[in-house]
Amino acid sequence: MVAKTKDSSNVLSPKGQLAGWARQGIESFAAAQKILFDLTAQQNEVVMGMVRERLSQARLGPNDTITKIADRGVANLTTAGKILLDLYIRA
Repeated sequence: MVAKTKDSSNVLSPKGQLAGWARQGIESFAAAQKILFDLTAQQNEVVMGMVRERLSQARLGPNDTITKIADRGVANLTTAGKILLDLYIRA
């Protein structure tokens, strides 16, 4: 009769399990943050469209330039957030 031996290479230590759970938690958090950045970018597009529409009706002056600057600012902020999040994940 052959004795069954336990393969200890597949069994993780408590530290290894905890590290794996922490890694999964961080990856899930990062994925959620990316989704939030994407939603922020979409909301920015909606809001900037409404602002452009309202300013075009008012005809107050260089409104197109102001809305473009604000739009680019928010877009750059969300892009920078995504880049920093990617760098954090890779580290």
